[in-house]
Amino acid sequence: MHQYTNLEHAIPVQGVNIVETWIQADAEKDKSAALGFTTPIGTWYIGGHVEDDGLWQDVKNGVFKGWSLEGYFLENEEKMMDEYQVEKILDQMIEDLNILEHP
Repeated sequence: MHQYTNLEHAIPVQGVNIVETWIQADAEKDKSAALGFTTPIGTWYIGGHVEDDGLWQDVKNGVFKGWSLEGYFLENEEKMMDEYQVEKILDQMIEDLNILEHP
């Protein structure tokens, strides 16, 4: 994983690392509920560690309130089959099975 962190997308900082990440699966039993959050199922949580005491104090004082993830991503289009295509494939499979059973 690339370990580059900055403040406000401009000022490079060291010693800020993502240590955990999860998608909320259950509103009552999820770790997020134990931490006091009430968010919709499917919310993405990220836990981090800030080594710099001054920066951590800024986080605790509300100067910084969240993460903004930057990244380079390749976009791959996924083409899904429509219902007609699925039915056509299933019909062919059934026909092939019938031929095997009754040559």
